Amino acid sequence: IEGLHRSAGTHAAGLVIADRPITQLVPLYQDPRANMPATQFDLNWVEQAGLVKFDFLGLKTLSILRQIEKFAAARGKTIAFENIPLDDADVYAAICTCKTVGLFQLESTGMQGVIADLQPDRFTDIIALVALYRPGPMENIPSFVARKHGRETIAYLHPKLEQVACETYGILIYQEQVLKAAQVLAGYSLGSADVLRKAMGKKIKSEMDAQRAVFIKGALEHSGIEADLANAIFDQIASFAGYGFNKAHSACYALLAYQTAYARFYFPAEFFAANMNYEMASTDKLAVFKEDLQAQGLKLLPPDVNASDALFKVEGDQDIRYGLAAIKGVGQTAMAAMVAERESHGPFTDLRDFAVRAAPFLNKKQLEQLILSGALDGLHANRAEAYYALEHILSFGQAEAAELNSAQENLFLGAAAGIEMPLKLPAAPDWNTEERLNRELEALGFFLSDHPLNHRMADLHKLGLSSIADLVGAPHTGPKGLTKIAGVISARQERRSAKGAKFAFLTVSDASATAEIMIFSDLLVRTRELLEAGNTVQIDVALDDRGEQGTRLTAQDIRPLEDLIAQRLKVLKIFATRPEQIEKIKSILAQAGQGTGTVELVCDLDAHHSVTLNLGRGYRVDKSIASALSTIEGVTVARDENTIRPHERRKVAPYTAQLVDDP
Repeated sequence: IEGLHRSAGTHAAGLVIADRPITQLVPLYQDPRANMPATQFDLNWVEQAGLVKFDFLGLKTLSILRQIEKFAAARGKTIAFENIPLDDADVYAAICTCKTVGLFQLESTGMQGVIADLQPDRFTDIIALVALYRPGPMENIPSFVARKHGRETIAYLHPKLEQVACETYGILIYQEQVLKAAQVLAGYSLGSADVLRKAMGKKIKSEMDAQRAVFIKGALEHSGIEADLANAIFDQIASFAGYGFNKAHSACYALLAYQTAYARFYFPAEFFAANMNYEMASTDKLAVFKEDLQAQGLKLLPPDVNASDALFKVEGDQDIRYGLAAIKGVGQTAMAAMVAERESHGPFTDLRDFAVRAAPFLNKKQLEQLILSGALDGLHANRAEAYYALEHILSFGQAEAAELNSAQENLFLGAAAGIEMPLKLPAAPDWNTEERLNRELEALGFFLSDHPLNHRMADLHKLGLSSIADLVGAPHTGPKGLTKIAGVISARQERRSAKGAKFAFLTVSDASATAEIMIFSDLLVRTRELLEAGNTVQIDVALDDRGEQGTRLTAQDIRPLEDLIAQRLKVLKIFATRPEQIEKIKSILAQAGQGTGTVELVCDLDAHHSVTLNLGRGYRVDKSIASALSTIEGVTVARDENTIRPHERRKVAPYTAQLVDDP
């Protein structure tokens, strides 16, 4: 079986065109999984058989640009991307800021590093960027950047090469430049120059030797170049031709890159809404867009069954409304049907109305995700109450919908036509902020309405932690430079290296940004139990400069954030509104056990006076104790008086007492 084909492969975008029935030229193969036949000859043989081969690339960016145009038109704006100017200085200045999320070909971390160095200010720079940022040509990037900014001399092996490579500062980047160089130096026709390019690209010695002889002979006859110099020029051209990129291809990609940059600068709301529609399946990507659009001063409005469409849309002046279909596990078909129902018969008036009218479209899981995401907040604000009554809401809606659709008039319906049965939910306290956000994370894949660490900023500041967004602008300190951050874990992906060692990528977020952090085997084994979604941790991160690949973040240590806060922040302040609460406070503190923290109790005596009791040291001070104390009605807890909101402070005359006995 040696030498036989293991399997048949079909080019994803290659089409062949013939001037007669293709079966007269090549044999065909029918893949049982496809409805289109394929040639049995590969890409090289089909050309020798007389077929013309084209690669038709399907790019979602074209669809995104078209949707941006439609969003703009719906708001009375006109944009035709084929007519925009290619020399807009503001667009190039925006690209140079390296805020390139969503820009075709320009958004990777490595590309952002190249943009920061190059500072492109013309369309030909973008074309060159697209061609250079790939294996092989990438080694020419430092020289290209240095020559553009005058830090390196632009030199040519022969004066005639200036007309070929002046636009790329003397560096041959494109296949077309190889063809032109052979033409002007050695008298090749463009057809024969293309044969030379293919020979150089394949690096087949026999073909290269034959072409070298032709080139040296032509260079002497056409340009008076001696054999030694002609050999050197041939070698230089060959080194570029081995990975030269097609300029026509690069120019098309550069045009799309510029058009997306233009849209991001002049039509940001339309730009983000369109991009998010085409990334709905990737919650990680949606989270990146959310952070980026908020940094641009735009708002991402939460999902709402009475305001959202199935897809993302532009709402108001610069707001983007979350698409219902982007909620995990709900499905675009069901959400589109629900939106159609709303548009046909008006907004949902309350939870009962929604349960009845949406009954044909929803199952238990879909309703659950709508509740957790906050899409039903406008109909019933208590998410916990709706969540715990899921099955009741569903069965009620289905029963009422069936009754309405029934052609029969039973005794009750006939006697009480128009009377609606109320939807009664068992009373339940709503979730606290942390629980609410964690449930939201389940449904959306990221925190949308708020972030848990937004309420911990004072603590994080005292611990001297950096924000994740700071890492983007941090100096590349190498693997020994450490930055301490705090974040909520949203995902962990474990993998195995070629040597069999396990490692992982941890996705964490704070209120400023999201980051992917690499964890090597030893730390992974030691902290695996801590690395669960929803946990809040402090991470010591090494910033490792990987050159054109960007900066890699590697965890050096991971610890529970609450433990660190408890160790560092030793003061707990308890604000009570009535003296009767003191007994409950005393009981909780006693049950907590001993520690090293200090507790201060501020208690209102009446409407005009309060007393501050310094309970001294020896108390356990952590999040669980604060949470337990907060369950007492009228009691507010803080580790720092500044974290108490102004409306929670009583403007009363203070008395201060230093306790000398056990309280």
